[in-house]
Amino acid sequence: MKGSWITRLASLCYAAVFLTLVITDRVRLLLVPRYIPVLLAASALFLLFAITGAPAPKDGMLAFFLPLLFLPGIYTARFPEASGSQAVSIVNTQKPTVQRQEEGEEKIPPEGPIVLDQEHYYWWYQELYDHHEAYMGREITVDGFIHTGAGLQEGQVLLGRMLMWCCAADVLTIGFLIHNPEVLPAVTGESQWYRITGRLTETSYYNPSTGESYRVPAIETERCSPIPTPELPWVYPDL
Repeated sequence: MKGSWITRLASLCYAAVFLTLVITDRVRLLLVPRYIPVLLAASALFLLFAITGAPAPKDGMLAFFLPLLFLPGIYTARFPEASGSQAVSIVNTQKPTVQRQEEGEEKIPPEGPIVLDQEHYYWWYQELYDHHEAYMGREITVDGFIHTGAGLQEGQVLLGRMLMWCCAADVLTIGFLIHNPEVLPAVTGESQWYRITGRLTETSYYNPSTGESYRVPAIETERCSPIPTPELPWVYPDL
């Protein structure tokens, strides 16, 4: 039935949920920021349905209403903490290709300390992996969680971040190997974040999925201090 009250109510619920996710910024825990305009457009469309009473397709009524049962979980669910539980992919050649936007992109300063903050992390991470020889000996400060185990050889330690390509279902671990892990504090859990300052060097990384070894950038740690987990723990290619 066109414009039934239940269809209007369902459309209003979808619009409200999508808008709330954007307004509260919780959407960034689910999707990469480039999809926010799509979510806003969907909110406007559902709001239009709620006002005009546009019907859902007869053959798709169940598919239209069923997701409403799961919407409360978006607000109550605990999303995975940034940790190294997923497969580690620290080598640039092992990650999906993303076209760089060279024009207007801020480069790594030619001298002085390198600070990998949220805004610059991904692109500078790419640059350091692609041309790490040019940055050897430079001071670097990076935030992340300590990861050992999956994807690493015995004794190797990674200062990691979680990279989200599309949504929370496809996050993977990236980061920098620690060249002198013996100076790090005892780690009680991989949910603890640290700020590490040190010097860029290089080390060998063995990729168990390909059986190949690579020379990759690493950090010779000079200072290490615990920090709170950031509100936005993910790294996005388009930030």
